[in-house]
Amino acid sequence: MSRPPLFADLPFAAALAEAQAAGKLLLVDATAAWCGPCQLMDRTTWIDPSVVAAISAQALAIQLDVDAEKETAQRLEIRAMPTMIVFRAGAEVDRVVGAKKPAEMLAWLGALASGERWIDRRRGEVGEDPDQRVRFARELTRANERFEALQIYLDLWDRWADLDREHGKWKRYFMTLELARLCKAFAPARDAFAARRDQLDPAHDLEDWLALNEILDDLAASLRWFDALDKATLTHDVRERYIGLLRDADRWADVAPLLGDPLARLGHRLDRRREDLDEMRAVMSPDHLARLEAASISNSRKEASMIVRSLRAAGRTDEADAVAAEARRRDPSPEMAKAVE
Repeated sequence: MSRPPLFADLPFAAALAEAQAAGKLLLVDATAAWCGPCQLMDRTTWIDPSVVAAISAQALAIQLDVDAEKETAQRLEIRAMPTMIVFRAGAEVDRVVGAKKPAEMLAWLGALASGERWIDRRRGEVGEDPDQRVRFARELTRANERFEALQIYLDLWDRWADLDREHGKWKRYFMTLELARLCKAFAPARDAFAARRDQLDPAHDLEDWLALNEILDDLAASLRWFDALDKATLTHDVRERYIGLLRDADRWADVAPLLGDPLARLGHRLDRRREDLDEMRAVMSPDHLARLEAASISNSRKEASMIVRSLRAAGRTDEADAVAAEARRRDPSPEMAKAVE
């Protein structure tokens, strides 16, 4: 991977030692060949004359290819690209995650020169808006300020019912994914959410209980409860969550009864994705729209494959064949044919 001229061709350990010997900061740009925002910074920020001058005056800079130097990337706890980390005298001073424009990079470097970390500056900008707080908690996690991130997540989790319906969806989707990663890496987070899970009665708080099991990676508990359930009492959201859990457990025959009308489900999912794409055409760039369309097509094929595989596992062969035929009619590609074969 070619480097902008700003970056020295040095491995991390050698660059750290050289920066210390010269009494300079070390700036590490964690990047990857497949990372679009990283390549954008290579073409803009890292060749901006003001940025180059500011970094060269106070730091040695290197790029770290996370695929070529996996052990170093893991040791530095790099979870997303691009991540920029600054070291002083061998110790980490600050880090930022995500593509930064030249002005943002200069602001960060200026704050560092005055002893202010990026996360401290962000803390003063965040109010009580739940969207802002979720984004800030994610930034805290990436900056390894996990305890503070945990406090924000716990507060949002505990009072999510007081938020409006749109914000409440975090608990089911986005926050669940974020918290699963945090609990896996940070024992206090796991302990806090395990305590909340253990206080719930799944007979009355099933959706929350299932979400917490997902956060805690306790698939077995969710499946034990499923086996004892009256399936006719499941809400739509719980049924959809269990479809994913049963699929992950390779219990395909148990998925089939949760599908409702399989043909109608397939048609609804494919129609909804087409409608979503149509809404995006007016507001997205051609490149972004092309990527979204590719993802939508891939997800449609996965949905068709899941329905067909579940029906066949349950011995409902005629229905499986009908769904496969409709899927091929809607998407006559070799990829869809393979997905439902």
